[in-house]
Amino acid sequence: GVSLGMIILLAAIFFYRGVSFSRVVVAMIWVLSVVMVWGERLILHSIMRKLFRRGIGARRVAMLGRGNTAEMLERVMTTHPEWGHHLVGWFSMGGYEESLSVLGDWGEVRSVVERHEIDVVMVALEEDNRKVLSEGLAACEGMNVEFLYVPSILPLMHPQAQVAELEGIPLLMVKGIALRGWNAVVKRLFDIVLSGITLVVLSPLLLLVALLVKFSSPGPVFYRQRRVGMDGREFDLLKFRSMPVSAEVESGPVWATKADDRATPIGKFIRRLSIDELPQLINILKGEMSVVGPRPERPHFVEQFREQIPGYVERHRVRSGLTGWAQVNGLRGDTSIELRTQYDVYYVEHWSLGFDLLIIFRTFGEVLFGKNAY
Repeated sequence: GVSLGMIILLAAIFFYRGVSFSRVVVAMIWVLSVVMVWGERLILHSIMRKLFRRGIGARRVAMLGRGNTAEMLERVMTTHPEWGHHLVGWFSMGGYEESLSVLGDWGEVRSVVERHEIDVVMVALEEDNRKVLSEGLAACEGMNVEFLYVPSILPLMHPQAQVAELEGIPLLMVKGIALRGWNAVVKRLFDIVLSGITLVVLSPLLLLVALLVKFSSPGPVFYRQRRVGMDGREFDLLKFRSMPVSAEVESGPVWATKADDRATPIGKFIRRLSIDELPQLINILKGEMSVVGPRPERPHFVEQFREQIPGYVERHRVRSGLTGWAQVNGLRGDTSIELRTQYDVYYVEHWSLGFDLLIIFRTFGEVLFGKNAY
């Protein structure tokens, strides 16, 4: 807002020649304004949080409903009083009176609001019951009390849910396309430029590794492995070969572990520094992968995890990555698939170019000091 105001001010000064300011003065005004507005908000919010912790000025809340959502709201208000909501008690639902602070029955909601000076009524029922909500609204007509209704579809909602509109009709977008429009264009251009430059810069190293792999054991330089990428499409992932050609002839697809002794001496070295993954820059240029994204998995394991781990296939909403949010948090190799999935889905839902840059920066540390590369 301050920056927009400064642009308008500069435009006004340009057209109005009655006064003249140096660029240094304008820059100082802009910097000081940003600092002072930020400082003012910081001080005010700090004061408000301290007052809320003491119960001063906090909004008094009465809640109807029991279940996971209601308990989560109760926990948030109890553990974070600085957010300004104080749970006074509950409306009776039967069966909970012994363990809860009951203010009264839902049929006497108006008198409860008046008697306990309630500011907010939260309705968090496990099943959709608009009749109950309508009764409460009708009973409190003309009163300055806020009603907050937690819809029963909350467990199904995407964390990035948004309100859309079609010809004046409000629509709740509970799940959207992970990357679309300019976001998709920016990410793809970023992938092309970064992978292309990296291939050129690292070409001497790639040639040296290719020669070492070729002469260390019989077989091709590259190892092609079928993986599952965006939208469940399969592609051939490229790696420098780090094992003998016959490594999985008898065992079939198996998970790499720290005690895996199938790798060649050169293979162990390039695995430890993740150099074996560099040919995937070609996959990125071809559009099969991205620089950053969930690591692609083999079809054999995808079918297993699809059945065992809720939300696992949400990882396939974006291109698979050379590195990812799970990997830079130490979740690579023989680690928890459930936890890895949580990190991957978080990345899908919170993508930004800045997030990608952060992951790339942290990748260097993980490559050098990570313990799960084998």
